[in-house]
Amino acid sequence: MEDVRRFQTEITSGGQSSGCQREEGAHPSRMGCVSFGDELYELDDVAAQEKSVEILIDAVAGVVEHCATIVELGAGYGYFLYRLKQRLSGKKFCGADFSKNSVKIAKRIFRRDPDVCFHAFNFYEPATYRFLSEVDPPFVIITRHGIEQVSSAKIVFDALLEYRDAVHSVLHFEPLYRPEERTLLGMLRCRYTESQGYNRDLLPEIRRRREIRVLSEEIDVIGCNPLHPTSIIHWEFVK
Repeated sequence: MEDVRRFQTEITSGGQSSGCQREEGAHPSRMGCVSFGDELYELDDVAAQEKSVEILIDAVAGVVEHCATIVELGAGYGYFLYRLKQRLSGKKFCGADFSKNSVKIAKRIFRRDPDVCFHAFNFYEPATYRFLSEVDPPFVIITRHGIEQVSSAKIVFDALLEYRDAVHSVLHFEPLYRPEERTLLGMLRCRYTESQGYNRDLLPEIRRRREIRVLSEEIDVIGCNPLHPTSIIHWEFVK
C-alpha cells in the first residue's frame, strides 16, 4: 500500500487536491491553508492530511464496536480501509469503487488478506449495491468525499433501503452545501460547491427521510481545502 501511495505522490507532485480525501496524492512539501471549523491555519499538506485521516479513523472507531464489517463506498484502491485495519482488529473490511483500475489495484494489494474484499460499484446503479447482501452483518457504511460527486443523494438512500436490516449505521465524511450560511467563508464555500458542480442535497435528503435517524452531526470539521471542508454525519435506519 505504501509503495502505491508513494508512486501516486510522485506522479501527481505539484498538484493540489480538492479535499482531504485525496491524501494519497499530496505533494509532501506544499504548504497551504487548512480550516478547522471556521478558523484558518497555514499547515503542511502531509500534516493536514494525516490529521484528517486521524479524525476520520477516530470517528469510525467510535461506532463499530458491535459491527462485523466496515464497508466503504467509493473506496479508491483502499488506502483508508488499510489505515482502518491497522487501528481496528477483529473486523472485516469491504471496499467498492467505480474505477476498474482502483478495484484491480486493491484486489492485488489485499490478495492475501481474507478479511478484505473489493467490488466494482456505481453510486447511480442500484444493481451494483448487491454485494452488500454478501457482507457479514451488521456493517457500518462509510462514504468519504464520494457523494460529493453524485448529483443527488436520493438514489443512494433509495438503494441502501433494501439492506436496512443489515446496516448498523452510516457515516458520511462529506462536504455539506449550506446556503443559509451567511458568513463570508460560508458564502465562499457555497459558491465553490456551485462552481464545481458538487452535490447540494445530502443534508436535506437526510433530514427529510422518516426512515433515517441522525445520531450525530459535526459541521466543517476539517478542510485541507478550506472551501470544501469535511463534515461528519452519523445516522441509522429506524427499525
